[in-house]
Amino acid sequence: MAATPFTHARRRGALPASAMVHGLSGVRLPGLPGLIGDASCSLYLFHPYVLKVFNKVFHVFDTPGLLAYVMTPVSIALCCVVTICIYRWVELPMTHWLRGIFINRKKVVTQPQILPVSSGE
Repeated sequence: MAATPFTHARRRGALPASAMVHGLSGVRLPGLPGLIGDASCSLYLFHPYVLKVFNKVFHVFDTPGLLAYVMTPVSIALCCVVTICIYRWVELPMTHWLRGIFINRKKVVTQPQILPVSSGE
């Protein structure tokens, strides 16, 4: 079978599609991929700020060259580390606290209920 642009497009879409199916299956990935998946919301929200600070400190993305290609994986790893810390020490405690307030509330009984008592007959 000859390779067409359509077959290459299907191959490029295979990895994201399999990731979505895996995410919908409810099976959690073990180890670091699972932790990065848990912290993905923090990663999405905070990676621009981490990259901006990284670029202000090292000035690697302003000039093209080998240094930019070498420092790109370092910046990605730094984003992952910072957002995992934010997830563990900010997002997770806040989520547990808010769940305790809004979801796991105990029902408050304002009026005592009178239950019928059977006489055993």
